[in-house]
Amino acid sequence: MGVPAFIETSAGQDGATVAKSQEILRVYDDAVSLVQTIITKIGASPPQWERGSQLEIRTVLFILAIVTAAQAQDAPTDAQKSCGVAAATEYNKANLALLQQGALLLSVEATIAQRRLQEQFCLRFVQCVLSDQTSLEFMAAFDHCLEDEALEKYEAEPRK
Repeated sequence: MGVPAFIETSAGQDGATVAKSQEILRVYDDAVSLVQTIITKIGASPPQWERGSQLEIRTVLFILAIVTAAQAQDAPTDAQKSCGVAAATEYNKANLALLQQGALLLSVEATIAQRRLQEQFCLRFVQCVLSDQTSLEFMAAFDHCLEDEALEKYEAEPRK
């Protein structure tokens, strides 16, 4: 596996930058190893990834978010469930209003508005369970929500 371009060191970097880059690389390798171990334990064969690939990074982030969430809490509270239901209900109503504008195809403005609705929904939905928007878990959950919405809209399947 090669070193990702954003971690490669150059002669102009100071010692602290090099040390930080090496620490990021170590954590990155640990995360990849964890993902491969989890995939093996569930009975799948680990894919041959090239370090830095988008699929690898997204998979690592998502699995780490799931593991962290599973360790942090067992089941959503009633308040979290209610919040999620409210977010989904309001999103579906607003999206339905956009789709019922009568046009065969959505206008560019309506398509942009629909994407913004998806972003707002995902943010609100994830905020129902997680509060730290700077956490890896929050970012991965938000990203996964947006991906799910896009796949659903285009009736697509995730890349394998």
